[in-house]
Amino acid sequence: MKNYHLLFSALFLLSSCTSEVKVEQAEVADSSTFEYHATSHEPSHPTDSAANPFNGKELTAEAYENGNLGWGYSISIDGKKTINQANVPGIQGKKGFKTKEQALKTADFVMYKIRHNSFPPSVTAKELDSLDVLK
Repeated sequence: MKNYHLLFSALFLLSSCTSEVKVEQAEVADSSTFEYHATSHEPSHPTDSAANPFNGKELTAEAYENGNLGWGYSISIDGKKTINQANVPGIQGKKGFKTKEQALKTADFVMYKIRHNSFPPSVTAKELDSLDVLK
């Protein structure tokens, strides 16, 4: 239960840090498309994934164009928008992803972390580089 509260605290913080965003284009990503490849930064998660409060929940992602900043993404859990990431997470500054594909790839990775009980589902610059979304 503690992880559940921690996740929503992190999600609230993420959503409160973003400015109002006009959604110009959106594309829905299926959370089952992400294939995690073993790297030196494999996300840690408890062995008891049954404790994950999001087991059985439907996670979906949308990419949107964020004005002249680039692309961002949002993640919905059972149809309710829960995460709105207008900027590239894990790096300094306010800039979006260069492409819709990069935003969706990162959203898929965050959904992977949620499904595997890695809370908070934050993303580091090293992970983004490994996902090849910083170029």
